[in-house]
Amino acid sequence: MDPPAHDIVATAADFLWSQSLLSSIESFTANHLEMFGGSAELHGEHRLEWTQAHKDFSELFDVQLEAFVATQPFTREEFVSACERALEEGAAERTAPDSPEAFRARIVETVLMATTYEYFVQAMLDAAASAEARMASRPGEEGQPDGTEMAVLQPTPSAGDLGGAE
Repeated sequence: MDPPAHDIVATAADFLWSQSLLSSIESFTANHLEMFGGSAELHGEHRLEWTQAHKDFSELFDVQLEAFVATQPFTREEFVSACERALEEGAAERTAPDSPEAFRARIVETVLMATTYEYFVQAMLDAAASAEARMASRPGEEGQPDGTEMAVLQPTPSAGDLGGAE
């Protein structure tokens, strides 16, 4: 018997907030922040190197996603289907943003948006601006951003928030 869609999405939350994925994202961000520095917005001119950075990020995320799915009792296709259902269910719950359905939809949006170019660039621009502001507020201190500026993922919710299996 296939696991219910909400169980799949709840399990995905564990993956999204895993130390392994968070460390990978932080490292990637730290290594790529400089190329996004000084650029104020997504709608301006895009640098060609941003496309390659997005491709590299997508590959990093995909490798981690494949490894996660390989350890689960569901296939990648079932995972994608569960994500699509969670988005549909969550869309109907936008008037109740604290509902489990809306929360699962936000988790899925994070996964889907993290792999789209526009979201990626905006997140990197925001991270670079945050790092620049933090460095400017500490005059005389040398140092490099550590990558923790990229807030793609949110803190780990409780199991009750997910509405998943206990």
